[in-house]
Amino acid sequence: MAAGAIGAYIGNRHLVIGVSMIAVSVFSMLMMREWHMEYLFHYKSAARFLRLKLLFALRNACIIFLPFIVCLLLVAPSWSQLLLGESYCLGASLLLFQVEMLCFVSGGTSSGNDLISALVYVALNVIFCVSALVPQALVLSVIVSVILAYHAYLVIKKYK
Repeated sequence: MAAGAIGAYIGNRHLVIGVSMIAVSVFSMLMMREWHMEYLFHYKSAARFLRLKLLFALRNACIIFLPFIVCLLLVAPSWSQLLLGESYCLGASLLLFQVEMLCFVSGGTSSGNDLISALVYVALNVIFCVSALVPQALVLSVIVSVILAYHAYLVIKKYK
């Protein structure tokens, strides 16, 4: 993370992209866990569940990118650097949300679909990497997030 903050300070886009890809991929890997359906009964509705999970993903991505943001704010930032940092943060939050929904829809790590979940996880990371390199591809990440959220919504409605 220090290398990414230094990259943001000197304006080295490639260093920031590399560090953000590694940090978000490792952090999202830690989120692959088993889901228990009893957990759903703590939420009032399916929409509230999805909204809170999206908010938590955004918060976690902001924590990951805090060194970059602080470094950019301490140095005289340009609008292009700030928009690029915001694009990374949004892409990272979408990846974290997608991983959370993937674990929910697939049943987590002990569901018997480990190989399929791992392949989808790799595909989600590839989409994040592409959207980090080409910010216009962030639309694809948004579409995947909406599809996974819709499938999670259907699962929640089945149990509630």
